Amino acid sequence: TVSVLYWVSGMGREMRYSAPRGAPPETAIDFLARRFTYFTADDWRRQIERGYVRVNGATLEVPEQVLRQQDRLFYEPPRELEPDVDRTFTVLANDDAVVVVSKSGNIPVGEGGRYSRNVLTRVVPEVLGLRAEGHGAGGHDKEEGKDGAASAKRACAENAAAPSGGMGEDVGRGGLPPQLHAVHRLDKETSGLVVMAKTRDAAAFLGEQFALHAAQASGSVKSTGVVAPMGAVAAPPEPAAKTYDVLLVGDLAAVADAPGRRWQARSGDEAHGRELVVEASIGNAAAANADSAAALKATAEDPLAKLRMACFADGVDDAAAISRAKSKVAKSIFTVVQRYTLPGAVDVTLTLAKVQLFTGRTHQIRLHAAWCGCPVAGDKLYVSGGGTVPVSTYIARARGEATVTLKDQTSPATDSAPAEADANTSFVVSRHLLHSASLAFTHPLTKERVSFAHPGLPCFAAENPWLAELQPL
Repeated sequence: TVSVLYWVSGMGREMRYSAPRGAPPETAIDFLARRFTYFTADDWRRQIERGYVRVNGATLEVPEQVLRQQDRLFYEPPRELEPDVDRTFTVLANDDAVVVVSKSGNIPVGEGGRYSRNVLTRVVPEVLGLRAEGHGAGGHDKEEGKDGAASAKRACAENAAAPSGGMGEDVGRGGLPPQLHAVHRLDKETSGLVVMAKTRDAAAFLGEQFALHAAQASGSVKSTGVVAPMGAVAAPPEPAAKTYDVLLVGDLAAVADAPGRRWQARSGDEAHGRELVVEASIGNAAAANADSAAALKATAEDPLAKLRMACFADGVDDAAAISRAKSKVAKSIFTVVQRYTLPGAVDVTLTLAKVQLFTGRTHQIRLHAAWCGCPVAGDKLYVSGGGTVPVSTYIARARGEATVTLKDQTSPATDSAPAEADANTSFVVSRHLLHSASLAFTHPLTKERVSFAHPGLPCFAAENPWLAELQPL
């Protein structure tokens, strides 16, 4: 396996090539096609022919050029080659240290995959007149991505050690405005609140709070304070707090206790006195099933092998499978806000719920909800029970060649029973309806606790007019 360290420089992506000792020589075209699979080898060849790839500052002329240790590759495609995104956002705060916005459900927070310019960390500075740093130096406490605690902890150390101006000072060069650092991330389709920092010190201060938040359930991160300007060590801040709004397909209130999930009382809440605590661990589904040579071969040929995750409950699932999956502790708390019916449509109950996320495992909210029998409305991958749709179905949905309807989610396709054509498109779901609805943290400058709220249901309804027909139960 070839390891790569990459970051964003200016408006493109710069990568430093590093191969293990004894690894066979690798050409630029082979490396790009293997490492960045959103393009085929032929696609990458065309990118090279158009002059979008440079090696050590020089335009790459020969795709078969053999790469050497520490070679620097730079990829800078024109914006029009990236997928379209929804660039609209609402600004809730914009000061010397932070920008807080509520993003749409069709834009990544930071660069990755096919996205380099059409990302929130660049779009927001562009609109507000700031300079972006696409790969933010803050933590990566991402609901749909990397484990938040470890990555945020690394980011805190990197930010604290990096040279910069003091809190609120311009860290740009040559009179440029402050850069933005992504302190935490949301999935591309997850809308809602995101905080970004304008200085490295602010990013470090905020990153520590998100690391503490991510470690609440597992205790995997211990805070010893944040390195402040002039070498002082500040007292560790209170953990960041955040909740999500989610629309679920199914009656969450009817979910029964089982290993890995339980209802518990909520104090001080007369209207909804219970909350569902889900503590099923999360690991790779394909790895869990790879218990034979044939299964390993099937996994190697599965294009979604790294994407598909699964829930595991101690005492129920096979211990060997849990070990193979390398599952990690995960904790979510769901609270029912309102249950709905949709007259004249499918026989289904929809549940608007709030979710408190204690860990940041891959697909955690979507997977925990589906595992409980109430998948997130519009989820392209997971179905009731925590299984996944056939590979062909997911790929078609991801490419925009197929939609997700409520009927799909109440009668999901399986490998043995593919989805039937559905002429009723009245209840097509625009995306997975998950929204970062509240956010609280200690401000890097004032050291005061600040909080922000931006409810999800109005955003869901604006994209899905049929939600106006919902009838509360």
